[in-house]
Amino acid sequence: MYRDCDRNDLTGKSRSFLKTYPEYQKLFPSFANVPQAQLLKNGNFLAQSYTIAAGLNVIIQSLGSQELLAQEMNHLGTTHFSRGAQPHMFEVQACYCDIS
Repeated sequence: MYRDCDRNDLTGKSRSFLKTYPEYQKLFPSFANVPQAQLLKNGNFLAQSYTIAAGLNVIIQSLGSQELLAQEMNHLGTTHFSRGAQPHMFEVQACYCDIS
């Protein structure tokens, strides 16, 4: 999935998300204080965008197996919870993403 994405589209969606929900940018220490206009030139932001795409790819590839999907979702939940993420934060993102 993410290998076939247009690089500008992928990072553009990430930046657009942070423009819509700027409070989420503060959750990423490596680019928390980078001005919005400079995000597309920030290596940490770009790396995070590709990490998100890779995670979505793993989830999509896991859809055929309930066991594998549950394992991947539990892993993502654990790692994000340890960083202070809350379930409601993913509801916002899920509504925002368009993977068509």
